[in-house]
Order: sequence, then C-alpha cells, then structure tokens
Amino acid sequence: MYFDHKNREEQTGDNVIRTLLKQLLLPSNLIPRDLESLYDDCHCHHKNPEISIFTRQLLSISATFSSVYIMLDALDECSSDTLNDIFILVHQLKNSRVKVFCTSRPQILDLEDRLQTRSIPIAAKDEDVRNYLTIRVNKEYLSKLEKYKTTFNLKLSAIQRYILLPHFSNGTNLFSQSAGTTY
Repeated sequence: MYFDHKNREEQTGDNVIRTLLKQLLLPSNLIPRDLESLYDDCHCHHKNPEISIFTRQLLSISATFSSVYIMLDALDECSSDTLNDIFILVHQLKNSRVKVFCTSRPQILDLEDRLQTRSIPIAAKDEDVRNYLTIRVNKEYLSKLEKYKTTFNLKLSAIQRYILLPHFSNGTNLFSQSAGTTY
C-alpha cells in the first residue's frame, strides 16, 4: 500500500485496514459469515463498525493463509493520526504470521522505536544516480529524436508530394525539361 501526500483525507487508519482486508478476501471470492453479518448489522442500524472489529477480521482472515506480507510504502506521507493507527496495527500483527515491511524517508525520527524494530537505511550512491540519469536522459533523448525524425520525414514526404513535385494533368512535371518552358 502506497501512501500519497495528496490523498491524506482518504488514507485513514480505518481505510488502510479495510483495504488490507479486501485484498486478502479478493482471491477467495468468499465473504466470511461473521463479516457478512457485521455488514448487515451496521447497514440496518446505519452505523460504521469500529476499527477494532476490522482489525480482528484482518487477523482472522490472515490466519487462513500460510503467509501474508504487507508492504506499507511512504509512511512519511501519512497524517499523524493515520500513522498512529498504523503503528497500533503493526503491533497487533506482530504475533501473527503476517510480515510487515515499511518504508519511509528519515523524517519520522522515532520510527524504529515506535515499531519496535530495526531499520535498514537505504541510500543511493552518486555513481548509481549518475548512471540512472545518464540512461534516462539518453532514453528520452533518443525517443524524442526518433519522434522528430518521424515527424520530419512525414513532413518532407508531404512537401515533396504536394509542393516540390506538382504534376500537370497531362503528366508532365513542373520542373522537368519536357514541360516546354525554359528559364
């Protein structure tokens, strides 16, 4: 799951858990009875279920798989409320078969402490960045060059057909010597 700073309003802790639950349920095409009855109850009473109910469902469904991996990318883009909900969820998942992998820029200074785990810093080396940019620029340059060549060839072809080589109805060419005109 990728967190986007442009979409913070929709990326609540509740929606994170619902999305994860949905992703676990999709392959089976079955909705567990207790989840269906929860839906019916909430729908009839026009209420939203508590986040803890979805967390229990997530734990229950994940236990039916031999392994579950959750990727939470760009935690630094989350609101502080969503981030707190995610920390709570990760702690609840620690005693299950679920493996959680989180990424974040270093802005969240206490991430290691709050998740009670260790972090692995990842940083690009100058040479890697230089190689990437060289490949990217060359690729875009060659792509644009090919596009310009194609456009140029099409225009040149049109010019040759319609401007430089007009034919008369008798089949003679304006610029041929057989046209009978001397300059």
